[in-house]
Amino acid sequence: MPTNITLYKIFLASPGDVKAERQIVKKVIDEINIGNYSNNAIKLELVAWKTHTHPSIGLDPQDVINRQIADDYDIFIGIMWNRFGTPTNRAESGTKEEFDRAFEKNKTTSTEVLFFFKTTPPLSLKDIDLESLSKVRKFQQELFDQGVYYREFNQAEEFEQLLRLSLISVLKEYKTDVPMVVSIQEEYLQAEVVEGPNLEDIGYFEALEITMKESVKLTEIYNRMTNNLTILSNNLNKKTEKIYLANALDQSSKMRELKKLINQLSGNMFAYCKKTREEISKLNYQQKLLIKYYYIVLTLHSSITDDLQEKQVLVSSLINLKETIIVVIEQIDGMRQSVIATPQMTTEYAKAKKETVSVLTDIINEFTANVNLLEELERSIQKDL
Repeated sequence: MPTNITLYKIFLASPGDVKAERQIVKKVIDEINIGNYSNNAIKLELVAWKTHTHPSIGLDPQDVINRQIADDYDIFIGIMWNRFGTPTNRAESGTKEEFDRAFEKNKTTSTEVLFFFKTTPPLSLKDIDLESLSKVRKFQQELFDQGVYYREFNQAEEFEQLLRLSLISVLKEYKTDVPMVVSIQEEYLQAEVVEGPNLEDIGYFEALEITMKESVKLTEIYNRMTNNLTILSNNLNKKTEKIYLANALDQSSKMRELKKLINQLSGNMFAYCKKTREEISKLNYQQKLLIKYYYIVLTLHSSITDDLQEKQVLVSSLINLKETIIVVIEQIDGMRQSVIATPQMTTEYAKAKKETVSVLTDIINEFTANVNLLEELERSIQKDL
């Protein structure tokens, strides 16, 4: 029997250096279609010049794309990294021209504009085009000045989650009844956490129980990492005091004592890095697992009760998690800046300093990525309150 469906077209614009992210866009759209099409009679169609245009003649290649696509889409997705794109007769690049058209279309229609900037450093210095990168940064500032709320991401997994949250949020704005079910890969789940039923069939109370359990585990990781940082900070302070006292010694004794103290401090820093590296992988797993279960609990809650006050309590716990992470980021960045400011007094210390700054930077990047996900999740959920 024929079924009426609501079709939403998504136009994807990007230069050529984000091929992996373009594949992720297709993957997320396919997942949403598979998960929601049969139950909600909605379908997403990815529109791109490679699949929706044919050879023709125009003022330039971009003009051909413009005429054939004809701005016939409901959602615009733009992605940029280091490349700005090829200039056209009307704009500095094809991607910018496509954004400009979407921006104008948004003024008179319900077209949604989603833009993402990749912040991952290039793998090699030879891949850096300073002129192109400068244009990307200028364009990013222009978007900010125009009131465009864009998102930044560092890793592919982060982009995938941000995109999924963003698309579902947009569909909810279109008043479609889209359940916010998250696709959770089995490798993210421990056997003792979920056994037996498919993840799509997990119940609200089981999901809530797992959320509480995983929240405790995450808190334990935070506590261990905070304790490691406190130990390092105390060691820095103690060694600083001893270094100050060593200045009163004669020159020969002073040099020996300073070198000994600084190398001891280097050992403390290497020990911190070793312990913290072990926690980072656990942190990555635990944060993403918890965010996904928050997502499931808040989604299933709507199908069980209309009690918005109860749902607000759940949202508040999510916000508290986000604010806790932000405070931790500030503390870690303070330590990182302190380490950066210290002189490279010995070769061993130079190595320890480099490794410590690297570890602290990795933690900050990890936390920042998850703050972005929590903010997008909060933004999506708040639309139901």
